[in-house]
Amino acid sequence: MSDSAIKSLRNIFSRLEKSVNEALARSQMEDLGHFAVDLVVKRTRLGYGVDKQFGTKSPLQGLTLNYIKRRKKIGLDKTTSARKSNLTNTGQLLRSVDIIDAKKGSLRFGPTGRRADSSATNLEIADFQERKGRIFNRISQLEFNQILREYRITFGDLLRKNRLLR
Repeated sequence: MSDSAIKSLRNIFSRLEKSVNEALARSQMEDLGHFAVDLVVKRTRLGYGVDKQFGTKSPLQGLTLNYIKRRKKIGLDKTTSARKSNLTNTGQLLRSVDIIDAKKGSLRFGPTGRRADSSATNLEIADFQERKGRIFNRISQLEFNQILREYRITFGDLLRKNRLLR
């Protein structure tokens, strides 16, 4: 192999390594995390949860009749109704879902912060809801495929930026 071919190959590998490092960077993980959080919050507001990571979505456990009666008497968040099981009473839990930790190649998200209406944290409320069968803070297989598609688009953009694709 000639020196110019070796130099050209090294240049390609260098640009590829740069693209991979950019794709795994914290900022990319955060962007992907916000995309994932939006998917989870939207699905939950529609009344669906995911029992196990990468499983299928299923309707959230229904509300009891007594709880529905109580909800009719209080001011609910505009994103719900008294009968709708979508983990929204005040809206604080789902609005609190955010990125907890993002670093090169990994990401964690979940409920954050304290409640305005009690001394509990949003994580404690999510844990309570999970024990009641209303598991929402998981990624379904369908959502995983959407996140993967988004990541592939981003990676393709990085490859084009570093002149590895046209």
